[in-house]
Amino acid sequence: MSGTVLGTRAPVLGLPQEVFAEICSSLDVASLENLVLVCQQWTEWMKDDFVWRTCFQRVFGVSEGEFGWMGGESTSWRREYCDRMLTLYRWSRKRAAANRTSVCYRPRETVTNMRCYWDHGIGMIAYPHSGLLTVFDLSTLKAHKPSIHIGRSMGPIVGLICSSMSPYGFLHATDANLDVLLLSNSCKKRVTMKFATSQVHEAPIVQCWMTQTASPKVCQGPDGKIGALSIDNSGWVANWELGGGKLVGKVLVPVSDVTTGHTGLVLDLFSDSKDVYIVVGRPAKQVVEIYKWDGKSADVIEEAVEEDVSGETEPQPQRLPPNLSLITTISSKVDHLQYLTQFDEKTGKYIITLGAMNVFIVDTKTGTSSTLKVPSEGEDGICVIDITTGSAIKHVAVATHRGAIHVFNLKSSDFVYTIDMNQYGNVIAGSGTTVSDSQQVSIGTVALNAAVLVTVTDSSIISVFDVLSGSHLRTFVPESHRGFKQNRDAFGTRWSPLCTDLSIDPVSTSHRGVMACGVCIESFEQILPDGNSRRQAKRSSKKKTIARGLSQAEMLSIQRAEINDQISTGVEKIEEDKQEEEKREKIVQKYNGSRSGSMGSFSGGERLSEEEQLKLALLMSQDTNVIREDEEEALARALEASLLEAQSSAGNESFSEEPYVNGDEGDEEDYYDDYQGDYEEDDEDLKYALELSLAEEASRNHQ
Repeated sequence: MSGTVLGTRAPVLGLPQEVFAEICSSLDVASLENLVLVCQQWTEWMKDDFVWRTCFQRVFGVSEGEFGWMGGESTSWRREYCDRMLTLYRWSRKRAAANRTSVCYRPRETVTNMRCYWDHGIGMIAYPHSGLLTVFDLSTLKAHKPSIHIGRSMGPIVGLICSSMSPYGFLHATDANLDVLLLSNSCKKRVTMKFATSQVHEAPIVQCWMTQTASPKVCQGPDGKIGALSIDNSGWVANWELGGGKLVGKVLVPVSDVTTGHTGLVLDLFSDSKDVYIVVGRPAKQVVEIYKWDGKSADVIEEAVEEDVSGETEPQPQRLPPNLSLITTISSKVDHLQYLTQFDEKTGKYIITLGAMNVFIVDTKTGTSSTLKVPSEGEDGICVIDITTGSAIKHVAVATHRGAIHVFNLKSSDFVYTIDMNQYGNVIAGSGTTVSDSQQVSIGTVALNAAVLVTVTDSSIISVFDVLSGSHLRTFVPESHRGFKQNRDAFGTRWSPLCTDLSIDPVSTSHRGVMACGVCIESFEQILPDGNSRRQAKRSSKKKTIARGLSQAEMLSIQRAEINDQISTGVEKIEEDKQEEEKREKIVQKYNGSRSGSMGSFSGGERLSEEEQLKLALLMSQDTNVIREDEEEALARALEASLLEAQSSAGNESFSEEPYVNGDEGDEEDYYDDYQGDYEEDDEDLKYALELSLAEEASRNHQ
C-alpha cells in the first residue's frame, strides 16, 4: 500500500486503533517521504499515544524499547519532530543526488543495527522492521549486491554474524525456528534450523519483539559454529553447525531455582571460539552467575538427573551436566534492562555492568573477578562501555550519563584517566559554538583501538583522543550534519540526527572508521592529524584529563612515543627550516640583482615571477632584516609597475578564472572538518593564510 493511497483524501477518523496500526505497518518503506507527510497530516495520529508509538516505530525504524520516553508529548511537539526528520531526509537525498558526498550511503530506513567486520572489509546493516539486509564495502560504502529481503512474516532479524567459513551471515528468529542466510561471492544459501518440541519443550525463541523484552542472543560458538540462545527463561542453549544447519549440541541451563521457585534471567551469551559462556541473572538472590559449556550435548546426564529428581520427595538443587560448569558468581543487583557487556577473546576478559556504577571484569580462564572503581562524583549510571582491540595494551572505556569517560587498564583494572566530554561535546552541530546551559552531555557511543579513543555525543559531534594519555586530538562534525541546522524541541532539548553506531578499524594506522547517523552511513579516515597539526593539537590540550595510576609498561610506552615524536618533529623542523632558508636566499639574491637596474621594470637583473614577488612581500612583512624599512616604499612601487607591465604585455587578451565549484549551491565550506576552537594557529598556518590572501588580491587586480 503506497503513501499516495493514504493521502489527505483518505478518511482516518473513526478507524479502530488496530486497523490504523495495520495500515501503518503495511506501508512501503521506499516511500518514506510520503509516509512522513501523510502522518503529519493525520491529526488523529498525533493525538493518540498508541497510534503515535506504532507509527513512530514504522516511520523512524526504531523499536518501542529504544524510545521508552514516548507518550504524553504535545501534538505540536510531535509534528515538529516529524518535520525535522523529513527535513533531514530531503537534505540527505539532495546531497546524495548531487554526488557530493561520496562517503555517505543512505539506507532505506533509519539504521538501528550495524556491524562492521574489518578483517573482511565489510559492514552489514539489518532492518528489523522491513526484513532487509544490506552488505557494503567499508572502504567505499558501496553495497556488494542489492539488499536482501527476508520478509517480516518470519520474525525479526536478531543478530549479525561473521565467521571464517563464510564472510557474511545473519540470524533471523521466529517463534520456533532460527533462519540463517549464508552469503558467498556468487551464491546465497539459506538454512533453516528448527527447534523441535522435544528439544526446547515448546519454548519459543522470541516472545514479542515489539515490546521491551530483551532480544535473542547470538554468538559465534566453538569451531565456527553458531550459538543461539532462547531468552524465554527456559534456559535452553543450542549450538548449530554454520554450514549445514546441523544441531551439534544443546544444553539446559538451570535458570529457574527449583528450591525457591525464583525465576532467573538469561542475560548474555558469548564465546571464545572454544567454549560457550552463558550469563544468568537471579534478581531474587541479587547475584549473576556465569556458566561455561563446551557446546556439546549431554542427553544421558540430563535423563539421569530427571530420574534422580523424580525420586525425591522434596525439591533438590538442580545438578549440572558434566560439560556445564559454574565458573563465577557476582553479587549485585540485577536489572535485565540496565546491563552492558563486552568480551575480549584474546585476553578472555568479560566485562559487565549491572546498574548504578558497578563494573565487573571476569577472567573466564581462571574464574576470578574484579571490580572497576569508577569515580562517583555525582554520577548516576553507566550508558556505554567499550574495550580496545588489536593493541598490546588493553583499555576499558566506561562512559557515564553525566558525560564522563573513565578509562581503565583491562589487565590490571587500574584507573588511567578521565575525559570530561562536557568540555568538548556540548556544541551545536556545524557552528563551533558551545551551548551555554546546564544540561549534561550525553555520550552516544565510544570506540577504541590501539591509538585513539573516538566518541560521539548527543549533538553528534565526534571527538578524538589519544588512547594512552587521554589528550584531545581533534573534534569534527560528520558529513551528514553539515548544513543541518540544529534546533531545540518543545522541552528545550537539543536535537540532531543521532549517531546510533560507530566502529573504527582496530589495526589500521590510518584510523579508519564508519558511523551511522540518522539516515546516513559514512566513513572517515585520517582522524589523527599529521605534522604541524598534530604538534599543535598536543600544545592545545592543556589537559583537562586526570592521568594517574598508569602501569610501568604504559608509562614507558608513552615516554617512548613522546621521545620518538620529538625526534621526528626535530628532524622535520630542521628540514623545513633549511628549505625555507634556501627559498629566502634565492628570492633575496634575485631582488638584489634586480635593484642595479631600473626600479620600475627590474631590467637590471633576473625578473621576479609573480609568485616570488608575493613571497618577497611576505618576507618583507615578517623579517625586517632581509629588506631595510627605507626600501619598502620603493619595492611597493616596483611591484605595482611590474603588474602594470604584465597587463600591458597581455594586449587585448582577456583573462578569466575557472568558476569555483563548491558542491551544492548554498552549502557551507568544508571548514567544519576541524573544530578550530580547540587549536591555536602556529606560524606556518599564518604564513599560508597570508600567502592565500595575497594571491587572491593579485588575482582580483588581474581582472
